[in-house]
Amino acid sequence: GAHVCDLGLPRWAPSLSAVQRVLVVLIVYAIVAAVVLAGSSALWRILALPELFLSAVRIGLLGGVPLAIAVAWHYPKIGVAGAVSEGSSRPVVPPGGTRPEV
Repeated sequence: GAHVCDLGLPRWAPSLSAVQRVLVVLIVYAIVAAVVLAGSSALWRILALPELFLSAVRIGLLGGVPLAIAVAWHYPKIGVAGAVSEGSSRPVVPPGGTRPEV
């Protein structure tokens, strides 16, 4: 992908793809968090759980935001089949393909 430094910005600036990954992760995280909050609220009412349950769910979801950002920023290839990180000597295996002989 294009890097910010290609656009004349400092070399230490993040790549556009890293920013895009983080934004996608935050949007998905917000949607999942809304579903989890709705579900936990319903569960809280049905099971007559203490208020601490909802507080723990909220704190857990808020605490997960920095973790989700860090993973999206630092590990761009998580979940990509056959992906190899830079500097790795492993050959890329195409989906459904076989690993070449070394």
